[in-house]
Amino acid sequence: MIFFAAAAIGNIYFQQIYSLPIRVIGMAIALVIAFILAAITNQGTKARAFFNDSRTEARKVVWPTRAEARQTTLIVIGVTMIASLFFWAVDSIIVTVINFLTDLRF
Repeated sequence: MIFFAAAAIGNIYFQQIYSLPIRVIGMAIALVIAFILAAITNQGTKARAFFNDSRTEARKVVWPTRAEARQTTLIVIGVTMIASLFFWAVDSIIVTVINFLTDLRF
């Protein structure tokens, strides 16, 4: 966040002095330096280890086949439709009962 604020302020400050390509190259260099500095810190090392572990775990994932994905999707759609019809019916019954009870005159 601080990097983007500095970039915006630097862009405004250097707008009249340097052309856009030079400012973009300068920002790219600053970004690379920031990543290098972040990588050598303790938190940067932990973050890099986390991303490496995440990549390793993502490679272990067994993805479903197209047929399995289609079948699961159809099951979810079917169950959703059945549940929605059930709740619609229950809601209709409740509304009918409440209307009946509130229309009674004692």
